[in-house]
Amino acid sequence: MTEVEKWRRYWALQKNALERYDSEEFHRLCAREIMVMLGDQTEASVLEIGCSNGSVFPYYGFNSARYTGVDFSPHLLEIFEARHPDVTTHRAEGSAFVQPGGKFDVIFSQSVIQYFDRKMLEDHISRASSMMHSQSVLLCASIPWKACRGLYRSGAASWDIGPSFVRRLKAEVSVLLRGDSIGHWYEPRDFVSIGARHGLSAQFYGCMTYPYRFHALLRKVRE
Repeated sequence: MTEVEKWRRYWALQKNALERYDSEEFHRLCAREIMVMLGDQTEASVLEIGCSNGSVFPYYGFNSARYTGVDFSPHLLEIFEARHPDVTTHRAEGSAFVQPGGKFDVIFSQSVIQYFDRKMLEDHISRASSMMHSQSVLLCASIPWKACRGLYRSGAASWDIGPSFVRRLKAEVSVLLRGDSIGHWYEPRDFVSIGARHGLSAQFYGCMTYPYRFHALLRKVRE
């Protein structure tokens, strides 16, 4: 089974966003962190990859009429559309989505890149680049940081758990038997190299909500 087919089957059955914290306070915090990096985008044309059920959408401040959301899950999109009937949505696999001829001021995702293997990530950045103009930004937010993988599995990278050798050992065994529940882990240099192949430069930020993750902000290289 391919990576795409695995996630297609997985998300087809989901009826919630599987967030660690499902509260207005947490959604507001996630949106605030995104907007610190994006700045004021009230009237921007926006494409969100992995828009889920729209629980965070009200806190971004985007113009509904200029927003497009993409997600794998029909159930989550139904919830989003019911909550915000003015938005445009597409049911599609995020790494493969492209709107021919379409250009967006902002393209972003949050806690989505972990579901992309290396080829899917390359495809996503390539397609996103084709939908960017000279002033556009591509934000890949909340990416599991490979350098922090051991800290995460031991509990040392969590605010409320603390490190434990036994916890890490159990986590490592679980990964060997059942695979990594997080998905794919990346390094900032991965985005530097992939971005460069598609005419994009990258800068990075630490994640406030999950200390074992980072954000990658990519822009067109000015010639």
